[in-house]
Amino acid sequence: MPSLSMRIQFKFLLLVLLGALPAVLVLVLLGKAYYHEATEQAEQTLLIQAQRLAEQHQAAIDRTKYILAALAQHPVLQAMDNPACEALLAQQYTPLREVLANLLVLRPDGQVACNAKAPEKHHRLDDRLYYQRAVARGDFAVGDYMIGRTTGTPVLGMAYPLVREGKTVMLTATSIELGLLSEVSHQALYGQDLHLTIIDRHGAILLHAHGGVDEGIAGQNIADTPLGRKLLELGPAGTSELPDLEGEPTLFAHIPLGPEAEPYAYLALGLPLETLAERYKTLERSQLAGALLALVLGLSLASLALTHFLHKRLRPLIEAVRQIREGKAETLALPSGVHDELGELSTAFNDMSSTLASQRNMLLRLAHHDPLTGLPNRLLFAEQLEHAIQVATREKRVLALLFLDLDHFKTINDSLGHALGDQLLKAVAQRLQEQLREEDMLARMGGDEFTLLLENIEGPWYASLVAERLLGELSKPFEVSDNTLFVTASIGIALYPSDGEDAQLLIQRADAALYKSKAEGRNNAHFFSDDLEQAAAERLRMEAGLRQVLDLHAGEAKHPATEAVERGELLLHYQPQIRLSDEGLIGMEALARWHHPEWGWVSPARFIPVAEDSGLIVKLGQWALREACRQFKTWRKQGLPVQYVAVNISAVQLRFGNLVKEVRDTLHEFGIAGHHLELEITESAILHAPEEVIRKLNALRKMGVRLAIDDFGTGYSSLAYLKRLPLDRIKIDQGFVRDMLTDPQDEAIVRAVIALGHSMDLEVLAEGVETAEHATRLRELGCESAQGYYFGRPAAGEAFPGQD
Repeated sequence: MPSLSMRIQFKFLLLVLLGALPAVLVLVLLGKAYYHEATEQAEQTLLIQAQRLAEQHQAAIDRTKYILAALAQHPVLQAMDNPACEALLAQQYTPLREVLANLLVLRPDGQVACNAKAPEKHHRLDDRLYYQRAVARGDFAVGDYMIGRTTGTPVLGMAYPLVREGKTVMLTATSIELGLLSEVSHQALYGQDLHLTIIDRHGAILLHAHGGVDEGIAGQNIADTPLGRKLLELGPAGTSELPDLEGEPTLFAHIPLGPEAEPYAYLALGLPLETLAERYKTLERSQLAGALLALVLGLSLASLALTHFLHKRLRPLIEAVRQIREGKAETLALPSGVHDELGELSTAFNDMSSTLASQRNMLLRLAHHDPLTGLPNRLLFAEQLEHAIQVATREKRVLALLFLDLDHFKTINDSLGHALGDQLLKAVAQRLQEQLREEDMLARMGGDEFTLLLENIEGPWYASLVAERLLGELSKPFEVSDNTLFVTASIGIALYPSDGEDAQLLIQRADAALYKSKAEGRNNAHFFSDDLEQAAAERLRMEAGLRQVLDLHAGEAKHPATEAVERGELLLHYQPQIRLSDEGLIGMEALARWHHPEWGWVSPARFIPVAEDSGLIVKLGQWALREACRQFKTWRKQGLPVQYVAVNISAVQLRFGNLVKEVRDTLHEFGIAGHHLELEITESAILHAPEEVIRKLNALRKMGVRLAIDDFGTGYSSLAYLKRLPLDRIKIDQGFVRDMLTDPQDEAIVRAVIALGHSMDLEVLAEGVETAEHATRLRELGCESAQGYYFGRPAAGEAFPGQD
């Protein structure tokens, strides 16, 4: 324990320090008072100088007034003898030519009778403001600054009328060149860091000087600047803090020149606030030096009173505070074990150091790593990519950027839940990481998107090898929470420097290559090429165009794409479905078509995948359902013997749309029985979320709606689920039908599908029937119905007239 004397010394030091606090507060308050005082002094000084300048300018006006008044009384001028008048004016003007621009005698109508610069062409001045004011008032008057007719320079005109019996007999007139006022102003400002600005009544600069040097910007209009607006308010003299013409904060004194009611110009004298601050600092130093000296001496004496032991104990604590401020808390190691106040403080600092270091490391990891997988996140990956490009540039190396996206991961999330989806993502990240080198960087960008950076590779072949290895590993089953899951991935690859020399371009091109992999069936990898960039741009344009035609317009349309249909852009074509036994018409399949005003006919193979990827397929499907039902009702009224209309339903509509309600509402709207509508679904729609699909299909079947599996044999549907579905028909994909006459394997598949359908008590329809031989062979195999070019190409609804 410290001795009593040490405690007393310590408390004495605390008292000294606490006593110094009021002194510091007093110094702060004094500083503010000194600054306020300096500002007030500057305002007063500026205002006085501005008033002096205004007085000097007015004195020049007054002297000119006396000259004109004296001339007006001269008999020669009153006699209006032009030669004598011009001789007298020339004689009087000679000593005043440095001050005045000219001397004139005007007739009452404004016509120049004579002038000092004879012989010059005489002209009328009745359009000048100073003439009009002088005649109207019968007294000396000043006009505005203007460009003189005889001088061609800015001048301030003025006139003195000679009035007899209430009528103006003649006027003496002159003008003062702006140079006179400039000279007066420059002399007043010489050697000072002051801004002087004089503007006319319209805001045009007459004079702008800084420290006695003319800035040469006369004529510039500043009416819309804060300074210009302030001067044109026509108020009395005053001060304001405003930005100067360069935008720097400045203290201005402003005053009108001439009568306050009718000033002929406005003057602003400015002191930059930076200069004022410097003056304040000088004043502050001089006035506070004594107080600061006293405070320093007091603190010095108090410091000398501290013992060596106390210094030794405080120094580590001070160093600890500095390290904490610099973010080096993890390096603290203060001595502890002494059971006094300082010892307890040292122990607390050590504990705080450990906690801060732990929290700092945790925050850094959270900021740069994905919390689910523990992989680097988008931020850390971007930093590493920039660094890798710099190294590759310097050392002339090749690096590869891979974008990896899990195929149909959203389906797993929606059908099995986000918790299981998160577990799958963690398993995928771990499996991918196991296939990489220690120097490779795998990151999760968000959702099911991963990026991989391969540095210092020998060439594209290595990136291709890694991509193939990753695809192979991902194709193996995942065991997640008692579920066996199969996933595939699509990969896009961009190379540095051949595909781009900066991070943003590499990312864009790896993404374009990824889209190519998705577009070509997924579960593969593609390198970037120039045509991919063009394809990506085309896809964006197509999505924008498709979105435009599918937009609802403020609730005015009854269904999406009404305006597009009216313009003939979006429409349905129909292909007949035929009974093979007698080749009679049984139904029509609705097929979406798009005729763009610029691109012409857009293939469904191009715009349907775009609609599915962008989510627009839901709106497109809603429109197709309503349009097909409307056309079916028209056919029935016309007497066309069509039993049903078939509409394709995408997996997105079936899983995420409100399909059951939309079908019910559409049937009710057009007054159609359920068995007149057939919905065609793909095997992929059955594969994902089968329980939800079965529930929705059962609800549709209760309404009488017919259900068919489209393109059967091309998907991966489970027969266990297939037998539970309330189906009416299986459609054999045209890929098997087209070559069945020449390829025994295709015929075997067709025969097997027909047998499977009959065993499940389902009708079988063959697509892609193009010849009579196809129809005959299918009939022999027991196929009930067919469609294809042999029976009719897809056409608009109006191409199938009724029987009436």
